[in-house]
Order: sequence, then C-alpha cells, then structure tokens
Amino acid sequence: MKHLQVVHSQTMRIRPGEHILDISDISAEKRPFDGVKMIMRRLFGVVKLYLTPEEEQKERLLFAGGLLTVFIFATVGIALTNAVSFIQETRAEKSEMTALPGQLLELVSSQRFGELPDVFLKVESILQTIDAHVAPGRSTLHAEGSLLHDVTLLREASRFLMEAARESTPVMTAAVTFATDIHALTPENLRTKYGSLTSYMRLQWKTIMERVYPKVSLAAERIAQVRLEDFPKEYRETLGHYQAFTTDLRSLLERVDHHMPAILSLLGEDTPRTYAILLQNSGEMRATGGFIGSLAMVKLNDGWVEYLRFRDVYDIDGQIFENVPPPPGIETISTFFRLRDSNYWPDFPTSAKQVAWFLDKDKGPGVDGVFAITDTFVSRLLTLTGPVGFEGSNIPVTSENFNELMSFLVESKQDKKQPKSAVFAFSEVFLPQLLQSVSKKPESLHVLSQAVSDRLLLAFAFDPAIEALFDDAGLSGRMYMPMETTGEKQIVDFFLPVFTTTGGNKSDRYMEQQMTHESIVTDTGSVQNEVTLYQRHRWSKEQESAVRQLIRAATGQEISDEVLRILGNERNRQYVRYFVPKGSTLISVEGVDRDAVKTTEDLGLTVFGFAINTPVGAEKRVQLTYALPGTVKSGEVGYYIIMQKQPGGANIPMTKSFAPSAKAVIMADSTGYSVVQDSPENLRLDSRPQSFQLNNIWNGGYLLRVQ
Repeated sequence: MKHLQVVHSQTMRIRPGEHILDISDISAEKRPFDGVKMIMRRLFGVVKLYLTPEEEQKERLLFAGGLLTVFIFATVGIALTNAVSFIQETRAEKSEMTALPGQLLELVSSQRFGELPDVFLKVESILQTIDAHVAPGRSTLHAEGSLLHDVTLLREASRFLMEAARESTPVMTAAVTFATDIHALTPENLRTKYGSLTSYMRLQWKTIMERVYPKVSLAAERIAQVRLEDFPKEYRETLGHYQAFTTDLRSLLERVDHHMPAILSLLGEDTPRTYAILLQNSGEMRATGGFIGSLAMVKLNDGWVEYLRFRDVYDIDGQIFENVPPPPGIETISTFFRLRDSNYWPDFPTSAKQVAWFLDKDKGPGVDGVFAITDTFVSRLLTLTGPVGFEGSNIPVTSENFNELMSFLVESKQDKKQPKSAVFAFSEVFLPQLLQSVSKKPESLHVLSQAVSDRLLLAFAFDPAIEALFDDAGLSGRMYMPMETTGEKQIVDFFLPVFTTTGGNKSDRYMEQQMTHESIVTDTGSVQNEVTLYQRHRWSKEQESAVRQLIRAATGQEISDEVLRILGNERNRQYVRYFVPKGSTLISVEGVDRDAVKTTEDLGLTVFGFAINTPVGAEKRVQLTYALPGTVKSGEVGYYIIMQKQPGGANIPMTKSFAPSAKAVIMADSTGYSVVQDSPENLRLDSRPQSFQLNNIWNGGYLLRVQ
C-alpha cells in the first residue's frame, strides 16, 4: 500500500447556495507528466501518456515495436504541432502553418518519409518570414522592448523544437519500418534482420538522447525565460500551456531515459522474462477487475516472444492440492482458496504475489511479473481493430457484442473438452489485427491511456526497477492513502469499496449502482461516516430478447435458460467490503442484518464486509454508519479524505457530503494531490457554508478545515 504525504497548496471557498463541486478528473497522486497530458488532451484527445508493452500474435508477440513507434510518433507530432502554434504571424502564414501538422501526420501514416525534409524546410522558411515581422520597430503587439525579447525567445524555442523534430526523423523512420516489417516478414526473417530487438531499441534511444534531447532542452531553457505578464491576457493561457509542454517534454525524455534499463529488462535484455497475463471478466467482479477465467503465459527474450500459451484457470487449480483456507467472502463459494480467486485484494501487488504463489504450486515456470486486463479493455481495443471474425462464430466479434458473445461461447461449452477454446481462437486472430491497428492509428493512444486511467490494465514485477516503471506509468494498481502523521494536523479518512461477485454469474454487467458518503462532525469533534449503497438489477425482457437474437445469429442455436441465467438473468450476489481507517467502529446498519456485517483488518485498514443479494428487477439499499478514530478541533485539526475506486468495472457515481455541527463552520482546501475544475468565481469568494458536496472524487483526496 502506497503512502502519500499530504501537501497543502491553496485554499478554496465555496459559493453560498451552490455547495456542489463536480470533480470528475481528480487525482490524489500527481503523475510525472501532467503538463504533457494537458497538451496531448488539447491536441489529440489523449488523457495520459504512458509507456507499456503491446501484445502481438500467439507465437511471436512483440512488445517493443509498438512502444517505440507510439513514443516517437507522439513526441515528434506534438513537437511540430506546438512549434507552429504559438507565434503571431500574417494571415497567409497562419494558414500555411495550420496545415503543417496535418501534412506531417499524413506523411507519417502513409510512410512517405522522403518528403519530411521538405516539410521542415517549409517551416524554416515560414519562421524566417516571421523573424521579419517581429523585427525591432515592426512589432504590432507592444511597443516595449521586453515583449520583443519574449517573442524572440518563443521563436528560438520553436526553432529548437523544429530541429528536434528533424533529428527524430531517422529514428521515427526506423520505428515505422520495423512495424511494417512485422507484417511483411516471417518471424524467422524478422529476427534474422534485427537480431537482438532490445539492442536495436537501445541504439535508437541513444540517438534520441544524443541528437533530439539537447534541442528539446534548449527549447525548454528559452521558453522558461518568457515573461507571460508581458503579453496581452488573451495569449497568456496558451503560452502557459506551451511553457508547460516544453518543460514536461524535456522531463518526459529524462524520465524515459531513467527507466530505459528497466524497459529493456522488462523485454528480456539481460535474461529471459516470464509473465502471467490474467484475463478478467468484469461481468463477475473481483477486487482487481473481474473473475480470472483464463490466463496467458508469455516468455520474452531480447524483446522477442519465445512462447505465448493460454491456459484455463481451472486446469491449473486442478493441479494444486494444498488446502489454503479461503478469506472472508470467498468461503461462501469455495472450501479452499485457489488461483481463480487469488485477485482478492484491491492492492494489485498483493494480489499479484498471491497469483505467483499459486502458479509456483502448479510446478510450472516461475513468473517475473503479473499483468491483468479486463474484458472491458478488450472491448475498447475492438474499436481500433474493427470487427474480428474467427472460427466458432457466424458473425464477427465487435466492441458491442464481445462480452455477451464470448461469455456464451464459453459458458455453453461449445467445445466440451476445452470450454475456453473460443477465447483462444479469438485471440489468435485478434492479436495480430490489434498490433497492425495500433501501429497505424494515433488514436490508439487515447484508448490505451484511458484504459490506464480507468485501471483496466494493471502490471506488477518482482524487479524493483520495473515496478518503479509501472508506478510512474500508472499501471501498478497500488493502493494509496495519506501517511498517518503529516505536516498538517488532521484526521485522516479513507474509503475504498470492493465488490466480489459470489453468485457464479455475469449479472454485474447489469447492475446499476450509486453511493453517498456523508461525514458528520459532532459538537465534540468526533466524525461519523454514513455510507449508503443503492443497487438496481436492470436485466429486462428487452435485454433477454437482444441476447437471444445475438446468439441465434452467431451460432444458429437457441440459448438455454440455464446459460441465460449465467449471462445475467439471475439474482446478483455480492460480498461487499468497505476499507476504512484502522480503528473505525461500526455504529448502525440498515438494509442487512447487523450481525451479518463482519469487522476485520486487512492491508493496515479496518474492513466492514457484508453480503447483498439483489433479484432481477429489484432495488436494494444498504447503509452503514461508523465512527472514525480521533477528533477534529476548531482551528487545530482538519479532516482529510482519500477515496479510491476498485480497479476495473464501471465508475460508480459517488457523492461526498460534509456537514459540521452547529458550533462549527468549514472551508475547503485543495491539496497538492487534487485537480479541482471549478469556475474562478467559486474559488475567489470568501464564504463559509455549513455543508457541501463533492461529486465523483474517486481516486482523489480532499482536505477540509474546521474553524
């Protein structure tokens, strides 16, 4: 579990009568490239840039090619786009420069690299024209010389970024050529041509750091000297983004360079690496994203895949004979703890180590790490590949029908000897089609990065350097909470709900859920939390008809009532765990029997666990009230809360309320780990409401101070 130091940064006041803040993009932990992400969101719709291996076909899965291609393409594309966006120019030149990013993308996507120098020459010509426009005595922006100096700095920064883009051309060409060779050459010829893929990557990265990085660094130095206050107000925000982008681009290169040994080690540069890839079904929720129905074992050596083997989780469990007692909740569905239930903890490193332990008991090869992906992630990837046809279905698999169709093919046991054969057959066709799509579609960055934001893709490695890489990339799935002692006096609250399906069906896909979390401060300063969970099972006759029609079209068969129940037309049974601060005490319960709520300790926290059963079409409401340890005091001790969402699955709407007693008033402070998107008017007013709400603050934190 990751501990974060709480850092106070600024104070926020709430407008009277409007005590609701919608914080849909709040993060309790700052990622290293926030500035880059903001620029990428504006340019490409990308939320988060991260570096992670991609999958390829069954026998020769290549992680390295996609990673290098995506990184180089994004870096160069952004550099050029920004280099032509932030200088004042004439209307004709503006039109020419606006078209340049599109020209670059077209040349790269069509692999017409020989024309790239002409694009760079055109940029150089336009920049020279702009030089004349901003010469002394001809500036139309401001008469003061300081502004001319700032414009000169911007011009120089843009030129350095252009030079960086020019220097990147050979590396980008090499990366895209490699991606092309993947499709054109046989695995044997591909390996003969490139030899050690990790050595090839090391060589290309050396070129970037020796030829590209110095130019980016010079651009960052120039633009850091620009005084935004010298410019008219309408330009400051844009120029501020430009400053942040250039600085973070330099930081990005430095951080990737720092992690490059780990990236190469991950790919098997120093020694072959073996990983387990968990395939999780979010229709049957578990703590890290879904039930482990199957997994893939992959071995990497010098960047190449030595083998990729899919296995049914029940085949492995059948080889484990140790009687491990099941943890709370699992004992209702299994007498013993097994691999299929091993992703029990929402802290992914903890679950991953348990997965590795069970695999070791299977007497198979030991694993160097564990990856986990959910079916929701695969559905999103299908938006890139388009429909995928494979033997076993009369219609292609799409992002819309993937979950229901694949679940039917498995649960109906079309292949009596190997029920998961449909998954394996689909994967053999899907993986090479995915690699081809990723290498040609820049929008794949958005799909991949959003999957990381939603924690649909998780990774763990026993090697500390590789695990640090996963942490920086937002892949580790590590739980976080503030340290118990901080520089600020405060009572620390934490809330993480975990849903574990125990009914053996996929009805979680049809559960509509929402939650409220209200903190009430009493006159004595104690804090009581009232958490309410609302559920509705929305399986309907219309849903049943759609599923029947889909299966009829795909297989020519009629779906049986038994399989239909497994797919969702059945009572939803869940074991719910609330992870709260250690030492919290339960006060009252509504919606389930008080005696049925178990209080335990796990991962350094107190856990309230209870079962909830929701019939088809029914609604359920469960409310728990509990007291936190410690008290808040006027002017001395504040209240800080971290809320974290369970990996995978849908985002549950959450409303956080804070209500002090009549003797106390409050104000809200954003912390160094908060991203509050609210109007400036709301932030500057000095008001002190008696209560307010925070909406959708999953994976975020908030500090409230009682006065």
